[in-house]
Amino acid sequence: MNIELLFTGGDCTPEIVRGKNAVVVDVLRATSVIATALENGASAVVPFGAIEEARAFAAGERERVVLGGERNALKIEGFDCGNSPFEYTRELVGGRQVALTTTNGTRAIENARGAKEVFILCMRNLGAVAEKILSGGRDIVVVCSGTDGKFSADDALCAGIFLDRLCAKSDARLDDAGRFARDFYSMGRERGVGLQDLLAESLHLNRLRARGFEADLDYCLTIDATGVVPVYRNGRIAL
Repeated sequence: MNIELLFTGGDCTPEIVRGKNAVVVDVLRATSVIATALENGASAVVPFGAIEEARAFAAGERERVVLGGERNALKIEGFDCGNSPFEYTRELVGGRQVALTTTNGTRAIENARGAKEVFILCMRNLGAVAEKILSGGRDIVVVCSGTDGKFSADDALCAGIFLDRLCAKSDARLDDAGRFARDFYSMGRERGVGLQDLLAESLHLNRLRARGFEADLDYCLTIDATGVVPVYRNGRIAL
């Protein structure tokens, strides 16, 4: 199995993912929100790149659609939820669709839509997605969403742990970016460094911390907390 790693969602093109499976990660926080919403009973999450697209989708369907999303890490005016997984409770999202638009993650998902299948990865479902990928055997492209079009250490760390799992159980062949991400994680593990300590200087993590999202960081950096494997098909993410 050949694995290619992209460090930003903007690097993902139809040509790169064609004929392969894609795995999209935006640990802080879009893919963590998606996994949580589906775990809490949402019928689907529908990702949008633009705010007005999400609003148009929800128009006239407000009883059946939850509007969620952020810009610059903050909740969008008039939306039901921001981008904190704690907002996507079973009471709110159970049996409803979530129209979600975020600065980085939902755009990366849309960019990957030309793949055979698109899986949604975060720390919390890391093991479950790894097992699903291993059972498929197809070459994959791992897409880190990044932050504002740039490399983001949190996504690279999650990708590194994910690739380490795949390599331990298969003959996975990594590209240079994949080996770099895996080594980033492995060096921290060998030194006994926790995930938040590895990310201590990460700009995105510190931006969220400064805005009061400390609990979100603890939640989103918890590994293997759920077995859900969200899959993006025909414009919708579902289990």
